[in-house]
Amino acid sequence: MKNFNEGFEQAGNGKGLESFDIAPTVVVVIGDPEQAMIPCKMQLALYIGGMGSKTKNFYKDYLSSVGFEEACEKVQSLFMQGKRSEAIAAVPDEMVDALYLVGSKDRIRDRFQRWKDSPIGTMMVGSQDMDTLRFMAELNA
Repeated sequence: MKNFNEGFEQAGNGKGLESFDIAPTVVVVIGDPEQAMIPCKMQLALYIGGMGSKTKNFYKDYLSSVGFEEACEKVQSLFMQGKRSEAIAAVPDEMVDALYLVGSKDRIRDRFQRWKDSPIGTMMVGSQDMDTLRFMAELNA
């Protein structure tokens, strides 16, 4: 929260994190974790490898800054070489788990707690599946 607090201080309007709603969209995929991660890895490989240039890519830069630098370098390199399947395979499960909720309902239930314990105020559930949306609503009740 250091970056948020610094930004609030620079704004000089007396507001802070308590008046700010962090509202990420979190993709939720219920199913076998290995299979459920595939579309997430496809998205991440595209964002890391294909959104921007070798030297200027917001997603690669952000994910590198939060501990995935080596993986991002590999994914981007493979993607830019046209090796998209290999780039997708190079996205680590840990990266998917840092950004998405995937797997069995029990796995998602266990992992959801860290989101609830975070300073997030509103979680926008990235799913069009009504059963998934109901499940997430029940978890948050």
